[in-house]
Amino acid sequence: MTKKNTVRLQVEMDKESYDELEKLMQETGTRTIKHFTNNAFTLLRWAIRKRREGKIIVAMDSNKGTYIELEMPILAVVVPDDAD
Repeated sequence: MTKKNTVRLQVEMDKESYDELEKLMQETGTRTIKHFTNNAFTLLRWAIRKRREGKIIVAMDSNKGTYIELEMPILAVVVPDDAD
């Protein structure tokens, strides 16, 4: 079986980060790093798209009516489409 347009990616990380990755994979029932990474990309693509729309990404406590905005340097540099 030939894989078209497949790129192999090698990542270096410290042991602590790798251990956290394994914990997150276990917590979410993710069996492979590939599957975990694909899901992480999906979430990041969605967040970038929402920032382009001028929206903020939040975690909301619906019981209290409060929220906390997600702060990530990678999202902070995304400029809304209508920010001309």
